[in-house]
Amino acid sequence: MLANSVVKLFESKTVLEDDLACSPTAIPAGLGKVVTVDRHLTPATKCRVGSDLTVNEGILNVMDLWISNKESKSALDRTLKAISRLLPKNNNLPSSLAPDLSVSKHYFCKACGMYSEHDDPCSICVTDNEAIENSSPENGHFFIFDIGCILKYWFEERNLEKLMHECRGNNNLGDGTYSDIQDGTIYKSVNSNSSRHDVNLVLGIDGVSLRKFSCKECWIVMAVPVEVPIHLRASFTTVVGIWYDKVKPKNMNEFLKPFCEKIKAINEDQGLCWKHPDTGETHKSQIEVPLVVADAPARAKEQNLMNFNSINGCNICEIATVRCAPQPGKKIIRYYRYRHNLTLRNKETMHHQAAQATDTGKPVKGVKGPSILSILPNFDILPAAFQSTCTACSWDPGSKLLRYLSSRLNPSNIQHPDFIHRIGRTFKHLSAWKASDYYYFLLYEALPVLQEFLPEMYFQHLILLVRSIFHLLKRKVSESDIIEAGLLLRLFVQEFQTLYGDRAMSYNVHQLCHLALSVKRFGPLHCNSAFPFENMNGIIAKATHGTNFVSQEIVNNIRIYQGVQRSERISKGLDSNITQFSQFCSGEVLGRCREVEVNHEEMELLGTSSVKVYSRAKLGFDVYTSEIHKKLKTANYYVMWKHKEANLYGSVRYFLERENVFSVCVRMLKIDHVNVIYHHETLKSVTHLIPFQLSDEVILINDQQILSTFVKVGKVKNFLYVRPNTLRSVL
Repeated sequence: MLANSVVKLFESKTVLEDDLACSPTAIPAGLGKVVTVDRHLTPATKCRVGSDLTVNEGILNVMDLWISNKESKSALDRTLKAISRLLPKNNNLPSSLAPDLSVSKHYFCKACGMYSEHDDPCSICVTDNEAIENSSPENGHFFIFDIGCILKYWFEERNLEKLMHECRGNNNLGDGTYSDIQDGTIYKSVNSNSSRHDVNLVLGIDGVSLRKFSCKECWIVMAVPVEVPIHLRASFTTVVGIWYDKVKPKNMNEFLKPFCEKIKAINEDQGLCWKHPDTGETHKSQIEVPLVVADAPARAKEQNLMNFNSINGCNICEIATVRCAPQPGKKIIRYYRYRHNLTLRNKETMHHQAAQATDTGKPVKGVKGPSILSILPNFDILPAAFQSTCTACSWDPGSKLLRYLSSRLNPSNIQHPDFIHRIGRTFKHLSAWKASDYYYFLLYEALPVLQEFLPEMYFQHLILLVRSIFHLLKRKVSESDIIEAGLLLRLFVQEFQTLYGDRAMSYNVHQLCHLALSVKRFGPLHCNSAFPFENMNGIIAKATHGTNFVSQEIVNNIRIYQGVQRSERISKGLDSNITQFSQFCSGEVLGRCREVEVNHEEMELLGTSSVKVYSRAKLGFDVYTSEIHKKLKTANYYVMWKHKEANLYGSVRYFLERENVFSVCVRMLKIDHVNVIYHHETLKSVTHLIPFQLSDEVILINDQQILSTFVKVGKVKNFLYVRPNTLRSVL
């Protein structure tokens, strides 16, 4: 029974986690299935005779209920036992776990951080038998998932090779634009001699706060394949390492050592062996890691560099920070003075500096020593560690300014569509804002909202940042976009010191100088964002309830979550077609029809003074509302569409369906060219913010070709805004 399987897992409270993790018969983890379907069962297999519910649907319903309600393990235990008593004995629900993947436990010395395969006293900290008896250093442990088993699961059960082949074909357009990581210079250099079966992984490293005021450190390492469609990439995100202890990793060398050595061993053995699910042929795949996404603290640890606030804290260039002038009542800090010519780090120089630092015991240009990542084949430790988008796009003085203006700003003038997931945080609650809140504010709200408050010099300065970030986030970034954004960002940083002073020249501001270079190396910013990895961090944190054996509980949670993901993919066939994401479905009205009185213009258009209409409809994958729909926090009735290569804008009045013909009644919005925001010195306008005026013109659209170009836009005061890209699950 399914219940018995999961019950056994959670009844392991009485078993030491050492025994559970290290036993030869240990329950597999990673993508090992806590709730999985036996291999002889098909997606259409019913739970029992006469049931309309398939096994996958049954598993998905039960486990999704547990995850969505954030229930404890004991609550899940009781639920599964109740279901077992209700079902007949001859049901098809799985009775055991599928031993596909494994997790291994590794140890480290808490005093010096030295890695050990076994729980033995540290050979460095302990020198004689007397010291061993009297003051044996305490060992900590961490978990590493078998990346070979994970990749084998991807290839054999999710047909990763097919997705990789189709994705590479779609990205190999040869038009000189950057649309994905595969278009970046780093990916191309790493894969210059690779075969079609070789796989590239992006690693994400971040610290997680499981609960407030916790004294424990939790670090998660995740991996995701590069050569899959962007909309499927989040579903492949897999945890490959867990660190939970009172001490944080001194550097990432010990934490990442088992993972890196596993990849090195696979490649030295001529690749990972797997069987193609369609042809049955055996193939071998090499593993490359062209990119690591991390924030500033994690980046310093993985590259074995000094922290970002040290003398040589930048991981891309060798700039030296400067001590700011002392001010009464303020501590002395180091700042990044703007430089025209920056000396970029390179692989050979960093290896030489790491060797020097090892010999002298002192950092050289910020390099403390070699990084374990350098043992990975074709891995370049310099460019492969990338700053996360949410940090690099920050605007440091913005929070202070918003606190000052919070009483004068009116958030009711801001109407976001539902693609803005975080809505409702007012300017008075800035302390609760997340990185995505600042991201949305900077890109869409800052210029329209602050236009009447900021002095012209400061407003013109902000335009440089908003325009350049928008261009680097576009679905396709051209070479000219990168050059222009690089120049505008350098101008922004140069003027930043004059406007805000030395103390404001932080690491985040300095990173803007390298943002265009990062796009050239790794593709648009939305391809290497840290947000998908942070979403997984949130799932792990919310599902962790216990206080003892937390690291083992995290392993169990990951197993459950990814088992649910697998059941959902099988049940809904999410991996079946790479093109399903871009297919457009014809319009479909939603809800009940209602009778409304129309104005004179609409009466001439429709030929009647009273008509039955709908307030909601579905176009493609998106649900749109209208002006007659009840007021919600989101406003999904401002739209943009293409007509004869021109972009038109409007507000949806209502939806109609007459004689099986779907139509949309739209009030046209005219562009107010007088109030276009542009930078006076460079004469560059902010193209994604469109000033508009209301119009009395009403049109009826029923052309499916035009409806297929409908895109939601947002409204901030008297401006409409469009997104840099319409990708789902990414920025």
